[in-house]
Amino acid sequence: MAAVHAAVFAPTIVNALFRPALVHPSLWVWHAARIPETFRVPWRPVQVHFGWAATSRALDAVLPTSDPRVAGAIVSLVAAAGFGVSLWHVLRRQLDGSELSGPLAALGLSLLVALLEAPAAVQGWQHIAEPLHSWVPLYFPFVPTTLASMGLNVALVWMAVRLLRGDLEARWRPWLPVTVVAAAVAKPNLTPMLVVVVPAVAVAMDRRGWWSIGANDERWRDALRLVALPAAAITFLQLVVITKLSPPRLQGSVELHPLYELRALGGFHWQYWLAALLPALAVALLGRRVVDLPVAICLGSFALGLGATLLFARAGTTPDKGAVGGDILQLAGTALAMTVIFTIRRLLVLRRAGELAGAAALVLALALVPYLVAGASTWRCHSGLAHCYPASIAGTWPPAEDHIDDP
Repeated sequence: MAAVHAAVFAPTIVNALFRPALVHPSLWVWHAARIPETFRVPWRPVQVHFGWAATSRALDAVLPTSDPRVAGAIVSLVAAAGFGVSLWHVLRRQLDGSELSGPLAALGLSLLVALLEAPAAVQGWQHIAEPLHSWVPLYFPFVPTTLASMGLNVALVWMAVRLLRGDLEARWRPWLPVTVVAAAVAKPNLTPMLVVVVPAVAVAMDRRGWWSIGANDERWRDALRLVALPAAAITFLQLVVITKLSPPRLQGSVELHPLYELRALGGFHWQYWLAALLPALAVALLGRRVVDLPVAICLGSFALGLGATLLFARAGTTPDKGAVGGDILQLAGTALAMTVIFTIRRLLVLRRAGELAGAAALVLALALVPYLVAGASTWRCHSGLAHCYPASIAGTWPPAEDHIDDP
């Protein structure tokens, strides 16, 4: 499982770091240039999502090479492998631990989910849809820190669900806040929403008896203690880092700028929303049956992330600053990725229980075609099986204009 997923993501990872001209849009080289600077001053991590850069720097210190991109590629391949293992686990197991699908079936389904990297995938989608920026990536493969967070985010949603159901074993409970912090350090793209969503779902379960679980006075307290408070604490510390402890040119905040990021990144074009096609169709066809506990958490997170995207932009990225942005959009994008993953899982549960008719299953399967076509196209291009990009354009390393000033 780990090897298969590493192989799926490897072409994009290698090209993004070593042939950056073939990957657009891409922040891989920009992040790789941060590796030597991360924690160069011990109390300054440089970025709030320092997990990828710090791990790469530690590995770079022991590798017999002077190129930090090698370490970054290895860390990314490990992260992609971990993402595959997380997917395999949630697609193979019911919430009560019983088998949902066999190992080979889980492998195939997990591979399918990995290929859902597009319709927003690097370059592949741009051959299908116009204008150039008509995309909303599921995994943001052009950002290494986001890819590094995906497996942790899947595990975090799964553990939070089991906590709320009362199924999380005592030996795993101390690891839940650790997972919250690890996911935030990899990329704070899901944890901020969980501060609100997990306690809200816990209270709703107690008051209304949703998902066939009776009232439990401890549920919302556990949600606060093990998820919301750690998530709030690490989010606050990351805000301190980005406003106070980052180098001046990387410091920033959030400003009210309605609709800016959607407008700048093609959000008013129909292609942009194809990433939401499967969950939307599933809800339209199956109604509340598709909204089990994991899907409810993901949908709540998506609603919060989309609301933030509609209202705010990262300070310094608005038109008068000459940049596009996208930082706030990643909140909605990551939650949407989780929604797609756990919607697929819920459809498997319904199919196994005989509650998903053949016609509905066929329609939902067809909804995956745009994702898979673009994902396969991207992999084919980046794997070198097809000549998709101009080979004569050379990338730069490190970026000539990009360096970190001393704090």
